[in-house]
Amino acid sequence: MAVETPDSLTSFISSVVLPSTAPNDIRGLVSKIEKKCAPELFSRVRFTIEDFLRELHIALIVVDFQNDFVNGSLSILNGPAQQDPQAVIPPLNKLISLDGFKMVVYTMDWHPPNHISFYDHAKDSDRVLSAQDQKRHLKAFDVVRFESPHTEQVLYPSHCVKNTWGAALHDDVKIVENAFFVEKGTDVLVDSYSGFANNDGLKKSKLESMLRSERINCVITCGLAYDICVMYTARDAAKLGFLTTVIKDCSSGLSDEKIEEANQIFAENNIAVNTESEAELIMTSKKIPLEWISAVISQKLGIK
Repeated sequence: MAVETPDSLTSFISSVVLPSTAPNDIRGLVSKIEKKCAPELFSRVRFTIEDFLRELHIALIVVDFQNDFVNGSLSILNGPAQQDPQAVIPPLNKLISLDGFKMVVYTMDWHPPNHISFYDHAKDSDRVLSAQDQKRHLKAFDVVRFESPHTEQVLYPSHCVKNTWGAALHDDVKIVENAFFVEKGTDVLVDSYSGFANNDGLKKSKLESMLRSERINCVITCGLAYDICVMYTARDAAKLGFLTTVIKDCSSGLSDEKIEEANQIFAENNIAVNTESEAELIMTSKKIPLEWISAVISQKLGIK
């Protein structure tokens, strides 16, 4: 058996990652492996990657592509970044139509009509604003502090109220057969940006158990808004051990500043940011993001 070397490992990794991967990034990963791993263990790194490639089980999570976020009361287009959700529906539908996903999940905000995130309900009797915020004339996107429940909250226009037009998935978005659906933000006094759990972290959705039941180990996600619910869903997926990528041209964000912050969070958590065409390569050619390789050797071999 040939001895694995830094050069041969670099060549191998180059052969399995997406073509857009910068060679310097590959060399940087191999250099990190060299520093953390004895030379005789290099072959183990390769075998770990090869084993992973044989066991890819990928889910697609489409986040909150609902009427109110597309062209309703909280349209992403009206945000500072002025990104139009309708413009990304064609690549989104192309992504959804790809063969090979073990499951396709659609998350949906599914709020009660008096949800804590609605600015016109911030002073309802079942919640208590801080004394300072009680004096304010509140409007959309204000940040307030509630004394009861004890939480900070961004306020929004009423949106995605359950069983209304605004909460329905947009008509132009493809819904696959045997799709899975996850409703979130259902509790009156707790918001839920992530598809996995409420913002307070105390209540999980059914999403993780659904993925585990299908032996999913990789997640491709996209949707609305890139810098809020997509970001929180992707971050939680990565924290739960799913190798994760966000498809940027199938998503729209509210704020350029928050989009940059989301990208930083993705980089810190080995979450790849790719395009629909790159997702197609993942599904058809098993060309994977370098971030997935970095994450899998961290999980399996402790090389961080």
